[in-house]
Amino acid sequence: MRVASMWTILVVCSLAACSEPAEQTAEQTAEQAAAPDTAAASSSATGARPCAVLTEADVTKALGKPAGKPARDEQSICQYIVSGERIADMAQATLTIEQVGLAVLRPGITAQGGTMEEVPGLGDGAFFSPQYGLYVEHRGRSGIYLIGDNSIPDEQEKQMAIDLAKATVSRL
Repeated sequence: MRVASMWTILVVCSLAACSEPAEQTAEQTAEQAAAPDTAAASSSATGARPCAVLTEADVTKALGKPAGKPARDEQSICQYIVSGERIADMAQATLTIEQVGLAVLRPGITAQGGTMEEVPGLGDGAFFSPQYGLYVEHRGRSGIYLIGDNSIPDEQEKQMAIDLAKATVSRL
């Protein structure tokens, strides 16, 4: 994606990381209240933390460039930024995890004017939005995969995101 598109992606990731989770059912709230430590332990044990899902090795393989350590390693977002000799050589890979399924996220994309294209055979469901990235659902959570590389065409970025998701979705 071009530089302007990469900045748009970074803003979307920041907003997604700050967004509030969807409302929970009374049953889910009661379960969490009864065993909050168990829920937290379960979350980390299943790899829910984004940088446990998206590793340095995964990103290095996907981008074809050494990824190094994540630039952002937060509760809901993991981002690797790879720089080169010139700004045009910059690339990034980001994973944002939302604790809701795709059915909750689709209306927001549509409301913002985004388009969606189904991606069969990936997780429990997946779609690609040229405006917002690759969305993959697995076990009731959604991973939003973004690849930005100024040196390649958008279609190649899309395929890189799909390949990266295929390699990591089991940890989502």
